[in-house]
Amino acid sequence: MEETKILAITCARSDAGLMAPVWREIQASPLLDLQICATGMHLLERFGHTVDAVREMGFDVAYEATSLLDSDVDGSGTAARAMGRGILTLTEIYEHARPDLLLVLGDRFDMFPAAAAALPLGIPVAHVSGGELSFGAIDECLRHAITKLSHLHFPCTEEGARRIIAMGEEPWRVRVVGAPGLDAIRGFEPWSVEKLGRRFGFSARGTNVLVTYHPVTLAPESTEIRLSEFLTALEQLDAQILFTWPNADPGSEIIVKGIEDFVTKHPERARVVVNAGHEGYLSLLCRSDLVVGNSSSGLTEAAAFETPVVDVGGRQEGRLHPSNVLWADDDAEQILAACREALSPAFRESLRGFRNPYGDGQAGRRIREVLEALPPRRQLRHKRFAPLEMEADDFKKSMDSKSHRSPAGVGILGPEAARFSTSPQSQQRQDLPTG
Repeated sequence: MEETKILAITCARSDAGLMAPVWREIQASPLLDLQICATGMHLLERFGHTVDAVREMGFDVAYEATSLLDSDVDGSGTAARAMGRGILTLTEIYEHARPDLLLVLGDRFDMFPAAAAALPLGIPVAHVSGGELSFGAIDECLRHAITKLSHLHFPCTEEGARRIIAMGEEPWRVRVVGAPGLDAIRGFEPWSVEKLGRRFGFSARGTNVLVTYHPVTLAPESTEIRLSEFLTALEQLDAQILFTWPNADPGSEIIVKGIEDFVTKHPERARVVVNAGHEGYLSLLCRSDLVVGNSSSGLTEAAAFETPVVDVGGRQEGRLHPSNVLWADDDAEQILAACREALSPAFRESLRGFRNPYGDGQAGRRIREVLEALPPRRQLRHKRFAPLEMEADDFKKSMDSKSHRSPAGVGILGPEAARFSTSPQSQQRQDLPTG
């Protein structure tokens, strides 16, 4: 049997680390042939040229598609121009590679061109982590747009699956797999505190706070104000602070300058990590006493280590917030109060043994199983808008049935799943424990 050619797109260090376990599952299959294309931030020197890190992980990067440029000036127009460049360069790559299926993750503006360019070329797209919500970023629109451009869907949660089907996607195309980033954590041995100290300046004594803060792309004009409140809170926190670099969204240069100024002002207790690598970043998530910022990794991967998190502002509004996450508005006093609460022994103790709602670390296997049994190309490419016939309660019953659940309890939608009509208006924040 001829191998199915899978072309995986990666645009940043973050998504490469999340998808690496999925890629390895595909590589291990005798029925699948994996190729990788790097684009977006991966090719920028000022962000560490992280395509090299992908190769260091043991993957052959067959193609590089330029979208962002090191000479780009920070601003919303940069993202729009990058999307245009991405479509042009990726089209040429697709015409050369002629993949049977494209594999994409998430909601980044530099990931969107991958799905858009595939449409007129008739290349089916498999989309990982669709159906989520993040009201504070343009990612919200891009994620759902990628969903409609895709032909197979691998959401992390059952809520995500319901939203995808509510957009008219046929249920047989949807399988809940969990968050792929959790696969790498199963059996993962975090680096020692001593190694983290040598590599990143992590403190063997005292409190360590990991900061991962990105622009709020729906309100770039308020980046300076939000950042000022954020850094004011950190100044009052008695802790060693380790900053990671923001992504390349509009407003990132303002954040980079703010971080550099903070570190210059507090050299005795603040450090910057431009590119920690995936294992290094997971180790920091595990060993830190607190994670602060507005990254989705605080909501998904940090929960696997029972690490307290303070999610700041509206960037992740709408996403499922696990019990390890406290929320604070863009206000210095609120941020500081939430940090102190999250660092309290009582709050940390309350997290022992809690269940991560984003899955069980088996996403790669589930995705591989679907890709090994693809329907005929014509059936995959020709989409229909699913009739809105099933009520939400009936849908829940179908998800609860044994035939649609994995042994670990992750819901599965298969060809036999019925159709439904309504989905939640939005996934609001849960009432979070206060310690």
